Amino acid sequence: MYFYAFCLVLLILGGETAKLPEQIAEHSETLLKASQTGKKIRECTCDEQGECIKEMKKQFEGCFDKCWPIVSKEGFKLVKNPEKTKECFQNKRNFVDDMLDCMQNDLNTCVKEKESKEISYVDISKFLEKGEKKLQDQADLLFETVGDEGREVIDIAFKVGHCMRSCFVEKNAGGYCYDKKGCQPLLESEDTGSSVKKCLKEVGWKKQAQDVCKCTVKAGVEEADRWCAVIETVASSKNPVPTAD
Repeated sequence: MYFYAFCLVLLILGGETAKLPEQIAEHSETLLKASQTGKKIRECTCDEQGECIKEMKKQFEGCFDKCWPIVSKEGFKLVKNPEKTKECFQNKRNFVDDMLDCMQNDLNTCVKEKESKEISYVDISKFLEKGEKKLQDQADLLFETVGDEGREVIDIAFKVGHCMRSCFVEKNAGGYCYDKKGCQPLLESEDTGSSVKKCLKEVGWKKQAQDVCKCTVKAGVEEADRWCAVIETVASSKNPVPTAD
């Protein structure tokens, strides 16, 4: 989960790059709307939501451990110390936890007691699939803008990310935790976009991304140094960068 979060920060670029939180918020709204099926489902209680988030975090972490060996197998020329590089992402897992906590508190995504209120159902598998495609499309546009130098690092990241998504979906082949409980958190697309924007700023996305990038360079991934510069540019530039539709 934390690995995907940093891929998101690195690659969903567009519009006014100094306003990255706004860009991510817009993309979040679009993905959420596109993943709604038209069906309705009960809004989760806070206890139910907490149980499912805990289960999903554990699943993602298991998938991260399962998929990380791809780095050793396919990135051996770039990643000199895979285990040390892995720690760069693991040490930032609180970034995602803080982000989720912020959004839950900001959006009031659950109710205290079971109610009959129904909300829009979101297909989680579709959301992850569309999110991955969005990241890939945005990465392709980014490379058209800045060139292919350093692409190998991002390609490996996508292979790990794709493996994680597939692993997570497989773990939930019998139904996601929310489906089994017959509920989902309340995530209204417009409110969610605003909350993503607010919470990215609160958790300090720029520093978090820079820390991970610098850590990977110190771990021996010298090619990642270029992306550290990209992060700095994204955070400060006012020049427009193309964004994938």
